[in-house]
Amino acid sequence: GWVPGITGLLPRYLYNKAQKSLDSIHSLDVYCADRSRWSANASHDILYHFIRGVQPGIYANGQWSGKPALYPLWGSRYHKHPGNIGTLLVNPGYTAELEDLALKAKIPRMGSYIGCAGMIGNVKLFMVRHARISDEKAVAILMNIIKKENHRHGPGGAVSSVLTGKKNGRKVKLGAGLFDTDTIRLTGICTTIATRMIIENKIKRKGLMFLCDAIEPSVFLKGLEEYGIRTHEQN
Repeated sequence: GWVPGITGLLPRYLYNKAQKSLDSIHSLDVYCADRSRWSANASHDILYHFIRGVQPGIYANGQWSGKPALYPLWGSRYHKHPGNIGTLLVNPGYTAELEDLALKAKIPRMGSYIGCAGMIGNVKLFMVRHARISDEKAVAILMNIIKKENHRHGPGGAVSSVLTGKKNGRKVKLGAGLFDTDTIRLTGICTTIATRMIIENKIKRKGLMFLCDAIEPSVFLKGLEEYGIRTHEQN
């Protein structure tokens, strides 16, 4: 799908590009934002993985680090996302897709950020994480937060990535992002492309793995363009 899926492809795409054009890479961040209406099952996934999960989303000095006691308020930052998402508060959220890249690429700093609500919504998420309430009530609160965000700003989801480094002694920033108003459709498209590539023998690796480990990112992103989902780059 797109999370996980595109959240692993975009940073890999930028990393591969930077390896060919930059002298050094200093940081790599991936941002994911979703204001679509979530189902109860999707809300349960978000609750366990990003809100009540214990794994932080900042990789620096050879390890993932963070302050779980202050999450999701710890490490929050504002980021301008593609499409109608606009500038939105995001929080560190561990993405397993980046684990292999973090260990092998030896980038000094990597960050994975998730966003769905403004400051008031984030305070409510903090309470959901630390309050002793049932999963059902926590999911209901989460779905209500997203419902209000959806009503206020409209539906849509976005993934973007930003890489910093140096070229000939000068600081360089590379960016790439994509947006779609229907993340359920986007998930289906990603699955369709991956299935087609398996049938066409374009994905040759076998076994259980992340999409970004199975296919060259640029090839998959071109596949998305066939469905009108374009990757916008900034240099």
